[in-house]
Amino acid sequence: MLVTVAEGLISYEDVAAHLREERSADALDAPELIDASGATTDLTPDQVRMIVDRLMALKKSQPFGITAVVATNDVFYGMIRMLGILSELQGGPVVE
Repeated sequence: MLVTVAEGLISYEDVAAHLREERSADALDAPELIDASGATTDLTPDQVRMIVDRLMALKKSQPFGITAVVATNDVFYGMIRMLGILSELQGGPVVE
């Protein structure tokens, strides 16, 4: 199981870098808990869609573990919920 702590402002590039690191470590299939209780975000809905597209592309080459995110910031929570719903609708990784 991976445990990740996200603090401060989390951008699209931060999420993309995190996915690259997990892929390089061959850890995409590990369950992950992301503690984002100290984080905010400037992600836009279009960027969330791009992340989901990236998840779907990665899923073609490797299975994903379930991801749980703890968020206390309303915007961060909303963007993660959007990501989880869009991923679920496309048969992608589980993000709750």
